[in-house]
Amino acid sequence: MPVLLITGPHQAGKSRALWRRLRAEPAGTAVLVTADGRLTHETVRQIHAWTGPGLLPPVIALGELLERCAASAAEQRADLGEVHAEHLLRPWASEGLAETPWGPIAGYRVTARELARLCLRCDEAAVTIEEL
Repeated sequence: MPVLLITGPHQAGKSRALWRRLRAEPAGTAVLVTADGRLTHETVRQIHAWTGPGLLPPVIALGELLERCAASAAEQRADLGEVHAEHLLRPWASEGLAETPWGPIAGYRVTARELARLCLRCDEAAVTIEEL
């Protein structure tokens, strides 16, 4: 899955460039990932002002992206090392964890590295959500 990262200084036109790229993709092939899976009304208004009317790509939350990646890469789970897993889970561990089946461990101040180790060990042992 290709990922596009647009960087630049404040007010350099990053958002406009992002929306132009997203609109250039064929319908159904691109998604936008946000922290909570939502866009504000103001953002949608700006998008239509920049690129005109039309369909917006689906917007998904970071947690859903992680689940999709895990589901589509079932045979490659062992390739994800602890450091990579920690990097993916760090921003999500403190805020998004409580709203998942992993919620009971959210109050224990688990670090991203500890959570990554736990996830990888559960993957290796084929532990399911029901068994947790």
